Amino acid sequence: MIRTLGPLAGLAAVYGLFALLAPGSFSSFANLETISRQTAIVGTAALGMTIVIIAGGIDLSVGSVVAMSTVVIAALLKIGAAPLLAACG
Repeated sequence: MIRTLGPLAGLAAVYGLFALLAPGSFSSFANLETISRQTAIVGTAALGMTIVIIAGGIDLSVGSVVAMSTVVIAALLKIGAAPLLAACG
């Protein structure tokens, strides 16, 4: 049970520590939503890398590919492309 819920308990402990030490705005729902949204990209890349590592390989270019994809999406959004089109481009 601890192997399954250990990472979640660690995340909750870190969040609790920062909620105690940081200003009151840290524990607001809006901040929790922002944290969740910003970690979605890293979490998606981590899941993909997990599969690659399990298969016996390792690819160090994943971080740069994620960064470049983010820049391209931001550039497309800046020139007025639809969000769905920017994400597919």
